[in-house]
Amino acid sequence: MQQDTENITYQGHWTPVRLGGLSAALFLLVAITVAIYQHRVAAGYCFEDMRASVNEKQTLQRINELCVARDRAIAFSFLGSCVLGLAVGYVRVRGLRTDAARRKTVAQLANSEQRFRQLAETANDAVCTLDIAGHILFWNKAAAQLFNLSTTDAKGKKLETLILPEVSVQDFRNVLQRYSETSKTDSSGKIVELLVHDTAGRMFYAEFSLATIWVNTAWQCVVILRDISQRKRDETKLQNALQESAKNQKALETANNQLENAILKAKELTTLAENTHQAKIRFLTNMSHEIRTPLNGIIGHAQMLVSDPEFPLHQHEKLEVIRNSGEHLLTIINDILDISKIEAGKLELTAETFDLPSFIHDIDEMMHGWVEKQQLEYASKPFNFRSNRPAIRLPHNVVGDSKRLRQVLINLLRNAIKFTQKGSITLKIGRTPDVNKPFSIRFMIEDTGIGIAPKNQELIFEAFEQIDSIKNNPEDTGLGLTISKKLIEIMGGTLQLESELGQGSRFWFDVHLPSDVQNIEELDPNASPIINYIGARQSILIVEDVESNRSALTKLLFSIKFQVIEADSADEALLLLKDYIPNLIITDLIMPGISGEDFIKIMKSNPKTENIPIIAISATPDLEQIKSAEAAGCDFFMPKPIRTHKLFSYIGELLELEWIHKNSDDAKKVSTEYLHTPSPFPKPQKAVIQRMFDMAMVGDLLSLRDYAEVLRQDYRYEAFSKKIIRHAKAFESAHLCSFLKLILDEQTSAKTDKHN
Repeated sequence: MQQDTENITYQGHWTPVRLGGLSAALFLLVAITVAIYQHRVAAGYCFEDMRASVNEKQTLQRINELCVARDRAIAFSFLGSCVLGLAVGYVRVRGLRTDAARRKTVAQLANSEQRFRQLAETANDAVCTLDIAGHILFWNKAAAQLFNLSTTDAKGKKLETLILPEVSVQDFRNVLQRYSETSKTDSSGKIVELLVHDTAGRMFYAEFSLATIWVNTAWQCVVILRDISQRKRDETKLQNALQESAKNQKALETANNQLENAILKAKELTTLAENTHQAKIRFLTNMSHEIRTPLNGIIGHAQMLVSDPEFPLHQHEKLEVIRNSGEHLLTIINDILDISKIEAGKLELTAETFDLPSFIHDIDEMMHGWVEKQQLEYASKPFNFRSNRPAIRLPHNVVGDSKRLRQVLINLLRNAIKFTQKGSITLKIGRTPDVNKPFSIRFMIEDTGIGIAPKNQELIFEAFEQIDSIKNNPEDTGLGLTISKKLIEIMGGTLQLESELGQGSRFWFDVHLPSDVQNIEELDPNASPIINYIGARQSILIVEDVESNRSALTKLLFSIKFQVIEADSADEALLLLKDYIPNLIITDLIMPGISGEDFIKIMKSNPKTENIPIIAISATPDLEQIKSAEAAGCDFFMPKPIRTHKLFSYIGELLELEWIHKNSDDAKKVSTEYLHTPSPFPKPQKAVIQRMFDMAMVGDLLSLRDYAEVLRQDYRYEAFSKKIIRHAKAFESAHLCSFLKLILDEQTSAKTDKHN
C-alpha cells in the first residue's frame, strides 16, 4: 500500500500472495484470511464514509439505504476477491478513502456549524441549542441581552433552571421528554408560549419555537425565543376593550330602550301640552274678547266726556285716569295674548315691502308726544355702525314684518321713556357692522335713565319679572321686554343690552331687511323722456375701463344735466376722490388692476366716502358676483347692457330725485343753475381754457391732446388733463366744446360776481 502525501487517497491495487510450495488448501486459507481482513477494514471505512455523507438535508431513512447499498457492495467485493485470489493468486482490494478524506468531511461540517452560529448571532430573536438532556450548547447575543445572562454563564446549564419559573417548568419538561425519547420532539416546527424570567427576576411571556438538527454525531434541539410581553399587553388591552365594548353595547341597548320610552312619553306630554296651550289660547282669546268689549266702551265714553264742553273741567282729571287705566288694561291683554302665541309657536311673521324712512317717521311722531310729557329729548337718526358716525340716509324699500318690528321698537322706546327722568333718548338705525350681512339693519335705543345693575340684566327679560327699581311702576307689566326679545329671535336677531347704574342703558338688535329692488318705482320706458330733475345739480363718478361704455354713460347722464366725472380705472377714481366727493358712483366690477368689488370695499372703509351710494354694473353677472358686490357695500346691481329707465329709477331712488319730463309743466320752470355749478376738480386759468376751447372748435384735437399732455405735468391739473386727453383720443370734439364752454362760463360768472 503506497500513500501520496499531496493527495492522500488509496488507489485500487493488487496484493500478491506467494504460494511458496503451499498446498492448495493452505493457499485457500491464506487467501480467505487476507480478503476477510482487508474487507473488514473496508467495511469500517465504509461506515465512516456513510456518516461523513450525512448532512442536514438527509434523513435517517436515506442514510440506512446508503449503508445497505455499501454492505452489498462489500459482500460482492469479498466473494470476487476470493474467487480471483484462488484463480490468479492475488487478492484485489478496492480503493477506499483515507483518513484525509474523513478530515475534509469533518472540516466541511465544522464550516457548516460555523455558518449556523454566525447566522444565529446576528438574529434579533434569542437562539440557543440544547442537547438531549436539555443542557445549553449554544447561547447567542440576543439571548444574553434578553435574559441578562452571558454565554459563558449559560453554556452547560439546563435551560429550565435558568429562565423558567415553576409554572412553566413542567410544560417545558413534557416537550423536552418527548424530544429525548425520540430525538424528534412533537413540537418541532411548532410554537409554544411560556412564562419566563431573566436574572433580575423580571417575568414576561416568551414565544418558543423548537426544531431538531443533526450536529456531528448527535441530534440537537434548536430553541428560538421571542419576547411577546408587549403583544400580551396589547392582547389584554384588546380583550378589555372588547369586554368594555360589549358592556357599553349592552348599556347602549338599555339606554336606547329607555330613550324610546322617554320619546313616547315626551310625545304624550307634548300632545298634552299642545292641547293645554290650545285650550289656554282659546280661553284667553274668548276672555280678551269678553273684556275688550266693555273696555272699549269705557275708554270710548271717557274720551267722549273729555271732549264734551259741557262736562265739568274739574272732572277731566278723573276721566283721564279712567282712560289711562283702560288703555293700560288693554295693553296687558294684548301682551298676554302675544306671549301665549309665541310660547305655543303660533305667532307667524308677515313679510311685506315698506319704506324704512317713512316707518321711522311714524314712530317718531308717536314718541314726540310721550317724551314731551316728561320733558325729555328724543331723536332718531341714520347711523353708520361700521365707522361709528352719523350716516346720510336709510334704504327705502325693504322687506320684513313692519307690524312686529314697530311693536318691538315701541316697547323698547316706551321702556326707555318710563325709566328716564331727565336727559335724552336716541334711536339709531343703519347697516350692521358685519360686512358679511349686507342686508341686516341695526336698531339701537340709547337712554340716560336709571340704568340696570349687572345682576338684573338677565332677569329683566323673564316674563312677569320686575327688578326692585321698577316694581313700584304701575305701568310696567313685566312682559314688554320678554315679548320684544322673543319677537326679535323669531325675526332672526338677538336683543342685546349694555347698561350702567345711574348712567343709562343701550338696547340693540339686528334684523334681516333686504332691499326690495322689484318694488322700486321703475320709470315707464314709454313715458316722455327725462330732461332734468328738480333741485341742485348732482354729480356722478363713472368708473369703467372700456372707453365706449364709459362714453355712452357720460353722454346719457350729461344730457339730463348731471355733472359727470370719468375714471378709466379704480386707481384713477381713488386719485380723483382725494379732492372730490361725488353724489353717486357707478362702477364696473371687472377691471384691470383694482377690481370693482375691491374698489367698493375701499370706499366703504373710508369715512370720507363710506356714505356715497354705489351702483355696480357688469357684463358677465352671476349670482355669486352679485352677492359679493352687495356684501362689499353696493346699493344696486345692474347687468349690461344697461336699460336707461331702470338706471334712472335707481338713481332717483338713491338721490331722492324728482324727475322732469319733456313737455311737462315743470320743464318750463327748469333752472339754469346747473350751468354755474363749479367743476369738481381744479382748472387752469381762463386764458389756457380759452386756447383749448379754440382748438376744439376748429377740430384740432391732436394739438389739443399734446397741449393737455404738457398741462398734465402740473399735479393740480392731472384729473382735468386726463379728461381732455381721453375725449380727444375718442375724437369727441362736440363733447369737448360743451365741456370747455361750460368752464369758461363758470370762470366768467365767477369773475363778474367778484367785481359786483
